Amino acid sequence: MLFLHQSDGNWLQKKVADGQEGIRRVVANKQFIVVQTTDHLYRSSDQAETWVVDDRGLPLDQLLDLEITDDTLYALLTAGRVWSRSL
Repeated sequence: MLFLHQSDGNWLQKKVADGQEGIRRVVANKQFIVVQTTDHLYRSSDQAETWVVDDRGLPLDQLLDLEITDDTLYALLTAGRVWSRSL
């Protein structure tokens, strides 16, 4: 489960995809939420209402960290490698 802080001060509980995969990392900006689960990388552009699998070629088993700047996703991989692409 993912909890989003609302402008009214309350927290809203949301599922990521089908809600069955454990969440490992979450990064977000004003446009996107990106979540790494045990099996996939998901992206939402509508405040977690819908999710799309977005791990196109990213070796999830080597993923150490994620970051979003503007519309670019950066992934830190093992051995100091950095992977990036537009969202």
